[in-house]
Amino acid sequence: YSRAPFVSVNLAAISFGMNVSWAAPMIPLLEGPNPPIGSEPMTQDETSWLTSVVSLPSIAASPLAAWSCERFGRKISIVSLGIPAMLNWIFIYFAQNFYYLLISRILVGISGGMMLTLLPIYVGEIADPSVRGQLGGVLGFATNIGCFITLLLGSILSYHDFAIAGIVPPAIFFITFMTMPETPEYLIRKGKLEEAT
Repeated sequence: YSRAPFVSVNLAAISFGMNVSWAAPMIPLLEGPNPPIGSEPMTQDETSWLTSVVSLPSIAASPLAAWSCERFGRKISIVSLGIPAMLNWIFIYFAQNFYYLLISRILVGISGGMMLTLLPIYVGEIADPSVRGQLGGVLGFATNIGCFITLLLGSILSYHDFAIAGIVPPAIFFITFMTMPETPEYLIRKGKLEEAT
């Protein structure tokens, strides 16, 4: 296999890092005197929901991802991660109130919970055994890069400009991963031996 699948998979991890850390630079804006959405600053109770709600849907998304990758394949399941990741940024951009952002954070939890299950499976099944551990470790590094990008861009971009920048990694991931191969292990398990070689 070429390096392209690993680059694409790491774009998903970068996207996840950006999504998860979005609240750090944005909450001060949302609680500030001139919030970018709505007419009133958000309360601390509302912004605490925006940071904590991500973990709830990710709990349900992990077993969903395990089922999906066996039922539909690793590739289709991973490509589907791009949809909630992109919808998250669309909800953020067009948000009118707290509830839009709550939906966006739920989408982050869904895509994140699935990503944390699916990406290591994919990398493990397509990587050469001699580099499997290293490539798997890069996923965590890429997630941290996404967090760093959020903290950097969040400090220099406006709320809406940051939402535009945020949709770029998941969009590139979504487009590029559609061209990636299914894992040989999955194809063999489904009896598609010719496609697996």
